[in-house]
Amino acid sequence: MNLYDTIILGVIEGITEFLPISSTGHLIVASEFLGLEQTSVNKAFEVIIQFAAILAVVLTYPSKFTFKHIDLWTKVMIAFLPIAAIGFLFSKQVKAMFSIEIVAY
Repeated sequence: MNLYDTIILGVIEGITEFLPISSTGHLIVASEFLGLEQTSVNKAFEVIIQFAAILAVVLTYPSKFTFKHIDLWTKVMIAFLPIAAIGFLFSKQVKAMFSIEIVAY
C-alpha cells in the first residue's frame, strides 16, 4: 500500500462513515479495485481509520459522552447485547461474509 492508496481509502472512509451506507463495504470494494491484498497490515489500517472516524465523532460531540447522558448509554448497551451475542456465536460465518463477492452484490 502506498501513499496514494492510503489517501484514497481515507477519503472513502471519511465520506462514507457518516452516510447511511457501509463504510466497511466501500473500503473492501475500494481495496479490491486498487488491487490491495487483504493482509493483516492492510486490515489493521482499515480498522485504524475507522477508529479515527469514531474518535472524530466523540471529539465533535463531547457533551454527549458524559455521565449526564448515562441513561442513553445504558440503553445503547442493552440494545447492543443481543447482536453482540449473535456476533460472538456466529463470528466465523460473519467473517466469511466480508468478501468482495458478497459485499459488492
